[in-house]
Amino acid sequence: MEIKLFILILVFILLLIWLFFNRRLKAQNKNHSLQVNQLQYCINTHKSQVTFRDKKLNKYDFLRYNLSESLVTQEEMKCFEYLT
Repeated sequence: MEIKLFILILVFILLLIWLFFNRRLKAQNKNHSLQVNQLQYCINTHKSQVTFRDKKLNKYDFLRYNLSESLVTQEEMKCFEYLT
C-alpha cells in the first residue's frame, strides 16, 4: 500500500513538472514565432527599400546633382527597435 501511494505521488509530481515545462516551452515558441515574423517584416521592408533606392540611383545623374542629396536616410528603415 505504501509503495502504491509513493508511486502515485511520484507520478503526480512528474506530471506537474511536465506541465510546467510544457507551458514554458509553448510560451517560448510563441515568443520566437512573433520575433521571426517581425524580422521577416523588417527584411521585406529593407528589400523593398533597397530595390527602390537602386531604381532611383540608376536614374540619378550624379554629374548634374549633388551626391549628398541622393543619400538621405529614410525613417521607415528603423525596424529593429521593435525587437527589444
